[in-house]
Amino acid sequence: MSARLYWHPQALRGALPPGQAAGALDSGSDPDALLRVSAAALIARGCGGPVLRLDGRWSALLAALPTLGPLTVCVQHAALYQVAHGRFERGLLGSAGGYLLGPGLDLRVFPQHWTHGFAATDIPADGGAPVRMLAFFGADGAPLLGLRLGPDGDTRRFDRLVLRHRHADQSPRLPAVALRNTPQPGDPLPYPDGPLGGECYPLFAAPQPGRLPALAAAGPSLARAVDPACIACLLRVAAEHRQPLAWLAGTPGALGGHSAALLRADRLGGRLRLSGAGFLAELDERAIAQAWVVHRPEGLRSRARSTLELYAADGRLLAALGAPPRPTDGSECAVWRALLLGLPGLIH
Repeated sequence: MSARLYWHPQALRGALPPGQAAGALDSGSDPDALLRVSAAALIARGCGGPVLRLDGRWSALLAALPTLGPLTVCVQHAALYQVAHGRFERGLLGSAGGYLLGPGLDLRVFPQHWTHGFAATDIPADGGAPVRMLAFFGADGAPLLGLRLGPDGDTRRFDRLVLRHRHADQSPRLPAVALRNTPQPGDPLPYPDGPLGGECYPLFAAPQPGRLPALAAAGPSLARAVDPACIACLLRVAAEHRQPLAWLAGTPGALGGHSAALLRADRLGGRLRLSGAGFLAELDERAIAQAWVVHRPEGLRSRARSTLELYAADGRLLAALGAPPRPTDGSECAVWRALLLGLPGLIH
């Protein structure tokens, strides 16, 4: 296994011993067949060996993360890969979801969308220290959240936590149904204060068929469609100015956030790559069907704010970007607003 195994399906080739890998496929003659099997199904092949299936008590497991020390957190979907390094210090979790925050980390979780979870210990080929990992997947076997214990993490606490959440079934297969949290009716979902505020969270829950027509009808003073092809240029200029960036992206299962200076923005093939201190995100530029600059006017409870919302063709929000308010008076950053105003508009 590699440290990126759980969230990079292309890395699964050769990740398991030959006998186990062949057993995961209907036929071992197709060299690309491994990539057509869900990531969760391949990970499950290691159960009974280096992989342990978890019992589905996701909220209880997540609540223990602040005791483990430094972690690497990865959230991804088909068009997005993002990773951050840090330590959780506080959080609030319920059956409907919640958040975990700390230096370098901002994670929002929705465990009701998780179906499979695994823990694994990877022993590097070079004989280095074992790497301990957790991974959570949706019903389709796609990865939602990956966690890797840092080199200074508490390995004993990690091992005890995994043993407490060990599933009774450790057969090397992917169960049709796995235990998972079921939110109670009316169970509140906590939204902590942040640069993008709680209003962005519901937009990631599912495609928003009514959102885009509402933006188009709002008028340019509140919402303006901009050219998606110019997003890379805006981010590159923001990086040159060391512009603080508030980023939120992910899936209905987990959202990763970042609020700090953007240090570098590049175009790598068809992907946009953003990097900051302890943070890396790669977004498939071709997946951005629409981009909107959304202005929220100053109200009684909050100051004016401008966000850049990136949407897929099916109406799903891929990422929301903004700028942290000025520490002096809480007003919006003038550089960020100028960058947004400079984006060429589209007529819908």
